[in-house]
This record gives sequence, C-alpha cells and structure tokens, in this order.
Amino acid sequence: MHELESAERIELLQAIPLFERLGAPELEAVAELFAERSVRKGETVCREGEPGETFLVVVSGELEVWGGEGGSQVINRLGPGDVLGEMSLLVEGRRSATVTACRSARLLELDRPSFNRFFASNPAVLHMLAALLSQRLARASRAQPARRAITVIDVGGPPWLAGKRLVAASLAALLRRFATADVLLARLREGPRSAGRSRAPLPLHEIEGTSPDRIKSHLESGAGGVATLVLDASTRAGHAARVAHLNALITRLGGAFPYIVLDLGNPRASIARAGREVSDLGVELVEQCPPGGGESAATPTYRVVNLFNRGSLPIPIHHCEPFVIPEDPALRDLDTDAQVELLLDRP
Repeated sequence: MHELESAERIELLQAIPLFERLGAPELEAVAELFAERSVRKGETVCREGEPGETFLVVVSGELEVWGGEGGSQVINRLGPGDVLGEMSLLVEGRRSATVTACRSARLLELDRPSFNRFFASNPAVLHMLAALLSQRLARASRAQPARRAITVIDVGGPPWLAGKRLVAASLAALLRRFATADVLLARLREGPRSAGRSRAPLPLHEIEGTSPDRIKSHLESGAGGVATLVLDASTRAGHAARVAHLNALITRLGGAFPYIVLDLGNPRASIARAGREVSDLGVELVEQCPPGGGESAATPTYRVVNLFNRGSLPIPIHHCEPFVIPEDPALRDLDTDAQVELLLDRP
C-alpha cells in the first residue's frame, strides 16, 4: 500500500467540508503535515479519558464510537471523509469516547500544534466544528445505537469444498428479497478471465483509481436481480494493499448498495484474510461442524455444511447454526444462477 502523494492528500481533504474553509496555500501546507496511520479491524484508535493530542481524518474503512452506559453502545459510525478528535484539541481536554475499527481503516493524523495553527484561529472552521459538536451531542443524548450504512458479508471456505459460489449468490438474492434493498455480489477470482464470460473482470488493484461510474459499467444482473461484479484479485500486493483495495470498493459502491456480499471463491489465504478484515459478518463453508460457536472476536461467523461434499455428513441441528445445504438431486447439472432461482422458488 503506497503512501498518499501530496496531490492525493489535497484532493482527499478538499472533499471534506471542514477543509473548504482553508485557502489553497493553507490546504497545501496542512496536507504535508498529516501523518498516515493504519488500524486493523478490532484495534482501538483512542480510549475515553486519554489526553487528546491528535486530530484524525478517516481515509478508508469504518470506525465505531462507543458511548452510553459503561461505553457499551455504538453511538456513531465514522467512514471516509469523517473527522474525530477536534474537540479535545480545541478545549485541551481528554477523549470523550472510545473509538475502535470495525473495518480495517486508513487514517490521516495531525498533531496539536499543527491543528492550532490552521484551525483554532479560523472563525469559519470554528463555526463548522461547533455545528459538528452539536450534531454529535444530539445523537449521544438520544442514546440510540448507530445503524450501519453498509453491511459487508464475506463467504469463503477451504478450496476443496464445493458450494461457496451457490451460498454467496443465494445469500445475496435472499437479502435483496427480504431486506428490500439493493445488494451487490462481488465475486473475487484470480485470473483475467472467468469461465463462460467474454468480458475480462475488473482488476481489484485498480479499484482505488477507478470512478464509481466505470465500476458500475461492469455490473451484470445475476440470479434474483442481484447486481454482480466480477473482480480479478490476482496481485502481488501485500495484505495492507489488498485491504485498501477492498475498502475502496466498499467506499465507491456503498452509497448505492447497503449490502455487499463478497464471494471469495477459492482464494489464496491473503485474500481470505483481507476479506475478513473488511467484513461485518462472515459465512464459512465447512466440511464438518463440531459443537461450539463459529464466532471470532472480530467478526461473527456463521458456518454452512454442504452435503454435496463427500466428506460432509448429516448432523443433528439443535440451534439455527450451522446451516445445512441438503443433497437435492434437483440442483444437479444446473449452473449457479439456475440453482439460486430454484432455491428462491422453493425456500
């Protein structure tokens, strides 16, 4: 993952209302003073009561702000373009809430002297910060959990197990039907071509520099009317870059799709890890399902057993998890879209 060039920082900051109050020379100067910071999913950005020494801008990913009684409730969610830490700097106080990363995030960080130099004496900026504070206080006083604007679900499992594509496509179609919302099914594949397709997939590593309109031009209609995007995930980039590419996809299309299902297919371990770091929920195809939950500390995970796999045996189900795909002869010899349509007709 490359560091942002000066021009990239300026372009990013210009899109944030707070920075519109700065003139071009000031914007160029302050852009150079930001340091970049990456936080993994589940990591803490700052804790309530800590001295507030930095101002932060979210470049990608998503953060959760915890408050309420005992700090046990998510009272706000911050995404690309949102800011935090400004009030503790203005009043020279402590952090008023704990903030964690619910999706691996990339931040720009400005220290107190730089913040005071460019913002603390600018009346227009102070007016906007006061309005922002009022909004946050009103939200906190309602004591209502902050809802997700985008929910990302990844579907994966060992390469030798069949059924991952069917599970991802069925889940996307059922979400569209029952949530009555638009759903994006993003299929990650390794290689420039997919079987049965004449059009080359969009390279995942180009997403950050691709406009939303160009990405949408690659969308196809899949089973159940779900918008489907095939992506070429083959790249030599490291883990952080893969996470950044997936976050860019979510940022660019999240406004149009409240639900995004990532069909990881049979990826390398690095793609699977990156998918899990940007997801809110996980679905994992497993061969056998021993007793015990499928949740990890960071991502709730639901397990699926596909009885079409030879090593998977029928199991007694005492709870709603794991889910089981029965060995239904009617599903044989059908392509994935036809299988999904059959399941939608016979849920």
